[in-house]
Amino acid sequence: MPNDAELGASLEVCIWFEADPQHHDEIVATFIRLAQVVEAQAASMRPASPVPESRPRLLRRPEVVMRAAGPRSTWMEVWPGIASAQLQAFLMQLEQLAAQTGLTALASGPRHVEPFLIEIELNSPTRR
Repeated sequence: MPNDAELGASLEVCIWFEADPQHHDEIVATFIRLAQVVEAQAASMRPASPVPESRPRLLRRPEVVMRAAGPRSTWMEVWPGIASAQLQAFLMQLEQLAAQTGLTALASGPRHVEPFLIEIELNSPTRR
């Protein structure tokens, strides 16, 4: 979690999870619903942006791995522009909404949260 000097910083929150590849289309559709709800409800923590790189993204590893429970795809949600001071509140709200929209139920196991500080953006003249 950010230290006191980083409280004004902007974070990108990455959440990865594994899921049965058969749920591909359902995961995509559910993530779209989740992103719409998050953008509508979390405006104070994450302002909506028309810039594609500033919008939530869903990534998937190209390979499928075999686990004891069967084949698994690895997915990653990327939530940019989270104010570090609001991180805990954002994560609590996001996990509630992920459960409500059904995304949590599609995961095969836990959702792993990893926040990252933005050190530099090449399209921006400023550095942290």
